[in-house]
Amino acid sequence: MEIPFTAAWNVFLKKTLPRFYQDTESIYPCLPRLPDFCRSALVSIVYNRGTSLNGSSRSEMRAIRDILANADNESLHKQKRKMILTDIEDQIVSMQRLWDPVSGVHKRRQAEANLWRAGVEAW
Repeated sequence: MEIPFTAAWNVFLKKTLPRFYQDTESIYPCLPRLPDFCRSALVSIVYNRGTSLNGSSRSEMRAIRDILANADNESLHKQKRKMILTDIEDQIVSMQRLWDPVSGVHKRRQAEANLWRAGVEAW
């Protein structure tokens, strides 16, 4: 069976992406208040890794949750929040420890870290 790309893309946009956005928001409740690129990076991570925060392989995902909670404080000046959020890039890069350096997922984590940085810088 062959499915045309446009049909698959429409299903991805209408069904899959919204589901993973909600999954991401379930562990990172401040997701809607983040810059677009930052939201995209986190949804990509959850799409690949799921929502579990348990175990040593999820330490960076827990750290991201904690950093986001710390930055999601309206009493903080925007510049201070940006400084706090820059720490998430390091957590995303740190996840690379879980995959072989030549793997696509290892490279994907770097791309997500770059996307995160671009989002924070542009915010």
